[in-house]
Amino acid sequence: MKPLRPQYKSHILSTSFVDQSPIGFAQFFGDELLLSYANSNFNIFLGLQNDEIEINAKSIFENDQFHEIYTMITKAYDCNDVSKEVKVVNVKHGDREKCNFLEFVVSSVINQENNCVESVSVVVMEIIQQNYYENRLMNTLTNFDYIVSNSLTSTIVLTGIDPIIEVANQKMIDFLGRGNAISGNRFFDVLPELETENVIQLYHRVFEEKKEQEEKEFKVDYFYNNVLYTKFLHLLLRPKLNNNGEVSAIIVSSIDITDSIETREKLKKSENLLKAFLDHVPVSINVLEGESFRYRLSNKLSNKIWGHDIKIDSIVEDTVSYIKDRPIYKELQLVYKTGVQIEKRGHQFSDRNGDTKYINYILQPIKDEEDKVEYILTLGYDVTNEIEYKNKLEANEKRFKILADFMPQFVWTSDEDGVVTYFNKNWYDAFGLGVDTDPDKSFWSLMHPNFLDKVRNSWMDAVHQNSTYEIEYQLVNPITNISKWYLARGKRVCNDNDETELWIGTCTDIDDFKQLQKQKDDFIGIASHELKTPLTSLKLYAQSVEINLRKQGDEKNAEVVKKMETQINKLNKLISDLLDVTKIQSGRMVLQDSIFLMEDLVAEIVEEQQMSTKTHTIILTKESAGYIRGDKDRIGQVLSNLINNAVKYSPNAKEVEVNLELIDGSAKVSIKDNGFGIPQNKIHQVFDQYFRVGSEYEQGINGLGLGLFICAEIINKSNGQIYVKSELHKGSTFCFELPILK
Repeated sequence: MKPLRPQYKSHILSTSFVDQSPIGFAQFFGDELLLSYANSNFNIFLGLQNDEIEINAKSIFENDQFHEIYTMITKAYDCNDVSKEVKVVNVKHGDREKCNFLEFVVSSVINQENNCVESVSVVVMEIIQQNYYENRLMNTLTNFDYIVSNSLTSTIVLTGIDPIIEVANQKMIDFLGRGNAISGNRFFDVLPELETENVIQLYHRVFEEKKEQEEKEFKVDYFYNNVLYTKFLHLLLRPKLNNNGEVSAIIVSSIDITDSIETREKLKKSENLLKAFLDHVPVSINVLEGESFRYRLSNKLSNKIWGHDIKIDSIVEDTVSYIKDRPIYKELQLVYKTGVQIEKRGHQFSDRNGDTKYINYILQPIKDEEDKVEYILTLGYDVTNEIEYKNKLEANEKRFKILADFMPQFVWTSDEDGVVTYFNKNWYDAFGLGVDTDPDKSFWSLMHPNFLDKVRNSWMDAVHQNSTYEIEYQLVNPITNISKWYLARGKRVCNDNDETELWIGTCTDIDDFKQLQKQKDDFIGIASHELKTPLTSLKLYAQSVEINLRKQGDEKNAEVVKKMETQINKLNKLISDLLDVTKIQSGRMVLQDSIFLMEDLVAEIVEEQQMSTKTHTIILTKESAGYIRGDKDRIGQVLSNLINNAVKYSPNAKEVEVNLELIDGSAKVSIKDNGFGIPQNKIHQVFDQYFRVGSEYEQGINGLGLGLFICAEIINKSNGQIYVKSELHKGSTFCFELPILK
């Protein structure tokens, strides 16, 4: 292969590297951001044709998934200083399920002459799986030596100290553009633009020294067909001596090298752009030549990543004195001998400061036309932070598992989609499961069938709404076939963007507590039943005493007895609630079906409640909702309870709103107050047995937390639904819906 001249060899090497590298690169110029250059990998990553040059950036990045890249490009071009932005884009190709993650590095390129942004460079790198392709670019540089040796030279013969044209070849005549009749004319009359001090001195020097003079890059401005042209000439002035050794004529040969000079300037500009690009690429890049591995190209990042000062034209061994003892040196030798690429991940080494670093690197051979390795391209990517983070994460996971195994509860985690990914050792020991058992499948397989749908729906609601997860359920031991009660709690773990990364939670054995609770409920049921009869008798006695006192005119004591009767009614209501709870838990609550008009029932209950309260006005708004099939007394009980709660929990308000409307075949009743309200994190518990909000505003308000539990059971058994909307300090709206008869 013919060696290149020094001024061109670096550019060819740089250009060859760009297209052989696995990185996509493109350059955009001008206010319209026109694409002036793109290597093969850029076209592949963006799905462009190889010949799509001078199209604007907007048309390339008009796809939604690349819109942010176009914004970055315009921002880099419009800035007044060096700008650089990095963005990772998840790219899906057509209908394929495979996605690529592409890292875009958008940088402004500064013109060193005017210190302004001249263009924008875009670097694309695949960061999930780096596949490197060999893709050679045809050498488009013109071989200047070949042009010079095979071109015709413009020649003119001049005589005298004040040069007179003796003869000129056709090439020179065409160049001068003054016609064929130039012989015998004074040279500076034919071409007055050249009558400068430099040209005259050069010409006289040939006369005086009788030696040829050469100007390799002579700049001349002259008019050709009344148009001013600037040309660069390679001039050679040779004296012709007579027999007396005097100069009789001077032969001037010129070669038009304007194209070559312009090409050289373009190459220089291109090399500057390439250098700017290499220094902005977030990857260490080096090109090593020959078996001694001499540095021919190196970007700034190489010094930082490898921790050594790299000098062009030095050899690797001089830069890193101990490299021959390192495996990477043997790998370089192997690549040079075999021509096979080597890739290494997580390479550990110590830099010159003794700091431990980790690098992913690739050693890629660049071959000549005879398929022999001429250069080795090295690409390095610092992964020290990633490796250290991974090591810390693994250490944290190990500590977490050790801690979790010492906890008496079952400790679990799930991914952001709700799939269980981990249980601690207690889980596998308690149910006799192997450690390789899938945690998600084992959890659902152990769930008691009666709770399967409830738990699945509750868990999915928590995942989709990013809310705290809490529920009680039974799990069946596959060995003993015994069911036990467990309380599960879960909370999501978020990143800095409030996005769920995982869920972590516990599962606590509450079977003994549930058994005690059952015993308590049984006791309450029996006690309530036994108290019902004497309370009824006591109420009758109180009423009889009140009547007799009023007959005797003792109104004062009659009022005392009446207040006693009021307290008996409250106690009777409490016992009734306890009995209802007992019936619900034992499955003995039976609803008596009847058909009634919903608007009549609502009006009746509102009237009763208005008579029993003097502090609030109950405002009723209703429309014809139709007939309902259900237990009229029990549904009335629900309505009475909700209105009574609205009055009780809004002591500073004056009104309670009751609304009846027909919605999608259901009668919807809403009871709205302007009271204390319920915190958002407790709304999901308001219909639980014995639950009370526990707000400081509720101090002194009596109740066991049974009313809403009973209401929910009645409505659910009536094929309806009950729910609440509330805002703390602004009030609550309780709603229930029942299907109407068609």
